[in-house]
Amino acid sequence: MSDAPITMEDGIDATNLAGSAEVARRILDDVAQLVPRFRERATETERLGRVPDISIRELADAGVFRMALPVEYGGFALDPSQIYPVFSEIARGCGSTGWVAWLTTTGVHPVTIYPHQFQQELFRSGWDGPLQSGAINNFAPGLGRRVAGGLMIRGKWAWCSGCHHTRFHILSVMVETDDGGRESVTCQVPHEQIEIIDDWDVMGMQGSGSNSISIAEEIFVPDHRILKTAALFAGIRAAPEPAGLLYKVSFAQLGPITIASLAVGLARAAIEELQRRATGRSITFTTYADQLQAPITHLQLAEMWAKLNACEATLKHSAEQVEGNARDGIPPTPLAVAKLRAATALICMTAKEIADLALRAGGASSIYRHSPLQRIMRDATTLSLHAQTNIETAYEDLGRQMAGLPGFASPRPKTI
Repeated sequence: MSDAPITMEDGIDATNLAGSAEVARRILDDVAQLVPRFRERATETERLGRVPDISIRELADAGVFRMALPVEYGGFALDPSQIYPVFSEIARGCGSTGWVAWLTTTGVHPVTIYPHQFQQELFRSGWDGPLQSGAINNFAPGLGRRVAGGLMIRGKWAWCSGCHHTRFHILSVMVETDDGGRESVTCQVPHEQIEIIDDWDVMGMQGSGSNSISIAEEIFVPDHRILKTAALFAGIRAAPEPAGLLYKVSFAQLGPITIASLAVGLARAAIEELQRRATGRSITFTTYADQLQAPITHLQLAEMWAKLNACEATLKHSAEQVEGNARDGIPPTPLAVAKLRAATALICMTAKEIADLALRAGGASSIYRHSPLQRIMRDATTLSLHAQTNIETAYEDLGRQMAGLPGFASPRPKTI
């Protein structure tokens, strides 16, 4: 295969390769077979503070990390509705493993906005594992100064999930503008130029390896690895759009849809684990020798199922709506994004409620470290606190716009 992306001049219609239903089914089936292994390794994953290499290799072999890769570079470019069920399945086995798969896989989406020179650098690196991790935001913690041909940058960036495994890290830095102001730009930095700090000591998603990254001494980042952060979120491309519906969906929409799928997977895991452990388990201070015979258990299971069903339906509706608008060429409005984020936040909060109820129903023995229920509860709680899923922030943003006030979205920039 050549170093150049596939083009129509090559006689290959890449649009016919993207979003293959057959490929999507195969990946989902293969990942479902891996769920028991991820469950078995969940304790080890937390102990390591990162996803074990063997799990990364299994995900790579299943094609997970190629789901959002352009077909022009040998990927599958699956639709969001084909991608999110895979993340749900992985999270059903292990929340941390699902988190890393989610973030590093969807992290490929914004890479397609960069110039082809960088895309070739990353996508032709020869690594079939996770390619991209890092921290993108408009309040960039890093510092940059302009020099001929690029930037000199340094700093420290927190929350870099999956950073142990990826080839490049996407890091935001603050630079001075021509008019004397400051703006956030996002740089792509090779793995060998960063230092991973051992500071990931948290309540949930303990195995996600969301360590801080440090660049103590200035390094040079060439122009082809740099974009304005606002332009990145707005999808203003420095390279032509790859083939496939996936890239017609904005990154601001893909993130909420796919992160919600992790919550669905954790909720499923909580229900399954409660059903397993309740079989033949007595309830202290009652006459029930089998918890599954108790009416309270019936009510709890039914409540959890109803909430999970609502989460799944909301996620499916959100994905279908986003994809439908993308097919019709309807760009996302700030109100549409706010509604999507509010739906995602509700899914994640509801999944947390399911995990909490499963833990209570599991009884006192569920608090032991070896109990999956306490881990699922911690992971679901942590997920609900993420900036993308914080329900109070999401509701306020949506409510403001519904009341005729401006939302919190950044203005759309005009240039890259």
